[in-house]
Amino acid sequence: MSFLVLPVAAASWQWFVKTETFVKHKTFPEIRPHLEAHKEWVAALRADGDVITSGYRVDELGKPGGGGLMLFAAADHAAAEALVLKDPLVANGCVDWALNGWIADVGDIALVEGGAWCERQQRNAEAEAEGVAAPLSAVTLESVEPGGEGERVCIDFTCALRDGEGVLAGSCASSLMLVHAETLPTSTYAPPRPFRCNAGPVHAYCLLGDGVSTRYLCELAAGDEVLAVDAATGVGRPLRVGRLKIERRPLLLARWTGADGERAQAFLQDVDTARAVSPSGEAVAATALRAGDDVLAWSPGAGGARHIGNAVEGASAIER
Repeated sequence: MSFLVLPVAAASWQWFVKTETFVKHKTFPEIRPHLEAHKEWVAALRADGDVITSGYRVDELGKPGGGGLMLFAAADHAAAEALVLKDPLVANGCVDWALNGWIADVGDIALVEGGAWCERQQRNAEAEAEGVAAPLSAVTLESVEPGGEGERVCIDFTCALRDGEGVLAGSCASSLMLVHAETLPTSTYAPPRPFRCNAGPVHAYCLLGDGVSTRYLCELAAGDEVLAVDAATGVGRPLRVGRLKIERRPLLLARWTGADGERAQAFLQDVDTARAVSPSGEAVAATALRAGDDVLAWSPGAGGARHIGNAVEGASAIER
């Protein structure tokens, strides 16, 4: 059993309750699509770590009709109202609603089956205990430009990746971008493929499962291990490659300066299934990246000289 509690990092946040009833002038068939959209919206917020639970009230026989109730945490009343106004039921005029703050006077609350945040905390603790460290830092994109066409590589793993996980890949060993797995739906309605990461073109490096060695994407093979890194912790777990999909596709070229001062770049497919990750942990489609955006990268140190994927101590190399 897991419990929905206010995160320590958000201890100053407040509880809020939204109550609602369906409007009289709309039929249930008219409301139903927006009700389903509401459920998907809440599920997406929970997956992102928001503390929120939505449900409906019933009578003594368990029959609905008392209206809906949504309990959630927010920084203040203005933030809570801004969130409620994004609710598909509210935005489409399907409910009469009221928003109130809730203050625990005696005791507190614990809701069973809540807890994207609790699950994430447990996952982070497990990762820190057993995972491979790959510390991440924010870098600022200096330019994002068309990259022509190239042979991009999708890595299909034998295990699913989680939201917030990705592969470290790029053109320069001194700084590799965190490329998010295809765990999320896209605006083009491509279904999520959580076992896949659209990692970049054939020449790019990727970090292997030991957290030290790199390999060109074109040299990966079924059975190899690649490190899947969690954006929230900078800790990775080795996942085994099941297959590679190499296809000619249009590319984008993003450039930045790594945390060690080295210039770096990465090519990504010009499509919304290829994503970088912002410092807040949000997956950002390659098609939405712009100069000035901050993304997460791994910068192991200046020099960057490597031989057959292994760092060469005391040697240096210029990659540009």
